Amino acid sequence: MASAFIVEDTDSVYYLFGGYDTAFKNSGAMTYLLHYIIQDALQRKLEFNFCGSSKKSIATYFEGFGAQKTPIAIWKKSIL
Repeated sequence: MASAFIVEDTDSVYYLFGGYDTAFKNSGAMTYLLHYIIQDALQRKLEFNFCGSSKKSIATYFEGFGAQKTPIAIWKKSIL
């Protein structure tokens, strides 16, 4: 129904990406899964980090969980 790829270190849990079966798009499975992961992180005294999104609809969805926008620096290096 839904899956999430997360990584963690000693301080934080990072949500890198997730997905769901489109047949169950309105089931709430993704929302439930993220809620569970966030609650588990908080219970273990870890920060939870959505790692942001440049897509407005996804960023708005994350804000529904209480996410706050935080500017980050992105460094790119061209190989050519």
